[in-house]
Amino acid sequence: MWQLIVKNSRGQVLREPVSLATGTVNIGRGLECDIVLDSKLVSRLHASLHVDGSQLLFRDEGSANGSAVDGKPVGKTPTRIDAGARIEIADFVIELRRAAAATPSPPSAPDVLEMTAKPVAAAPARPAVPAVQEVAGFRFTAPPPAAQRVEEPVPNTLADSITGLLDKQVRGVQAQRDRYEQNQKSEREQFDQFWREAIIAARQLRDRVGKDPKVLYFVIARDEREVAVKVVEKSRRGHCNLILSRKHPEKETEIDGHAWLGISGEDPQSFRDPRDALAELVRYLAPMLA
Repeated sequence: MWQLIVKNSRGQVLREPVSLATGTVNIGRGLECDIVLDSKLVSRLHASLHVDGSQLLFRDEGSANGSAVDGKPVGKTPTRIDAGARIEIADFVIELRRAAAATPSPPSAPDVLEMTAKPVAAAPARPAVPAVQEVAGFRFTAPPPAAQRVEEPVPNTLADSITGLLDKQVRGVQAQRDRYEQNQKSEREQFDQFWREAIIAARQLRDRVGKDPKVLYFVIARDEREVAVKVVEKSRRGHCNLILSRKHPEKETEIDGHAWLGISGEDPQSFRDPRDALAELVRYLAPMLA
């Protein structure tokens, strides 16, 4: 039996271990998936796991941002997964492990719901009615009194247990959602703090290289959400633009918890820590100023 654990990039568990039965488990952003990863970087149907006894195969379903197993990118060709493997999808890490085999226990007697009848208080005795009564000279034959049946209420044990199960499940879903929202809030606050530190460092860098004749301009946006540098690049006989931004350089949209580094002629790079993005910008800038 395989177990699946979902964590975020900081190693925090977002979902309790899930046991995988034989068959296919779909992973993605869509609510119809078996494992839902709520992120704009995750495709609606991102990837799938196929469980066949002791064998576990992983496959990327043509997602926009790709998947990796233990740091190695994978495609649509199924990849065999070993115990302890780490699947990386966007900001999520999925760990796979084998569940410990349960120790067989001796069969126990089935649960029996016992209902004990409560003692019923005896009804007050009625005066005996003679079978034949004589009234004003007429004789009447009275019918025997009907036996009274006292019904004991039966407790609705099944309804109580189902209602209790529903309440437990609702509380569990609410707790999981609260944990997820709290983790998202903490990550946003941490990212904002790192971004402020990166802007402070960018100002110091501007003061250091801004007057260099090879630097055509070094601008920090008024809202401090973008840093743009244009440098003379001799190797290309032209100019090189370096842009550090909270927006995707091509889509012009912000994605929570991501800093983007755009460099002329290269694909945009995404960073979880803006300070790392600024350091990468400096590594590109240094050879041009040397």
